[in-house]
Amino acid sequence: MPHTPRSPSTILFTVRLWPEEIDASHFEWRGEVKKITNGQTYYFRDWATLVQLIVKMLEAETSLSSTYTKKEPQ
Repeated sequence: MPHTPRSPSTILFTVRLWPEEIDASHFEWRGEVKKITNGQTYYFRDWATLVQLIVKMLEAETSLSSTYTKKEPQ
């Protein structure tokens, strides 16, 4: 029986945050989210963008996993 690739059961990300100085008394949080398996990296400046980026990466993973879904013979 031929081996059919399967999607991973987990998807790993790293999220890195750092304060970016705007002026002497203000700073803004900046960050990056990186998908561990392929190094795909995105940068963000607000939490809503972080969520959108993760959703985008998960949707891409879902579309890839449907490519590898085993089809039953008809």
